Amino acid sequence: MAARSPSSPLPPPPGRQSGRRSPRPVHDVRSEASGLADAAREVFAAKSDLVWRGEEGTGGRRGPGLAGAAVAPVASAPPGSWQPEGLSVVEAKATRMQLLEEELSSLKEELALCQADKEFVWSLWKRLQAANPDLTQTVRMVVEREKQKSEVKDRKVLEILQVKDVKIQELEQVVF
Repeated sequence: MAARSPSSPLPPPPGRQSGRRSPRPVHDVRSEASGLADAAREVFAAKSDLVWRGEEGTGGRRGPGLAGAAVAPVASAPPGSWQPEGLSVVEAKATRMQLLEEELSSLKEELALCQADKEFVWSLWKRLQAANPDLTQTVRMVVEREKQKSEVKDRKVLEILQVKDVKIQELEQVVF
């Protein structure tokens, strides 16, 4: 094996700390978006009962005092799946649009961080390829093997979910 020359570590990309990136900034962004969605749900719940359409097994009213799991997320609800009573359609759409814009903004920030991480890892990979091609070949094979394992696992999970979906649909047809 060829002798390795001592190499200085690459400096972290601008605006980054050295070492493994903490998931805290991403978590904070998600928490903030989640908090905004919770606040919007409370506003809707405080103004009136909500009639939910298209939700599994419901179709009835939800009380204004119910929070958390009892109220579906407003920001991720598909258009037309909920209809607030006591609020004008314009107000409901404006609130929903604001939540979606805030969620989009946080996702754009997260994407920018991920792209910076990708560029940093790619530069490290290129350096490693130049310094030690045997090691990069080994890493490539390990990554490929793990990817194949993950795909097999994902297929199994998908098959299980599809079977459960079929069973749920059959039960819904029996009930209704």
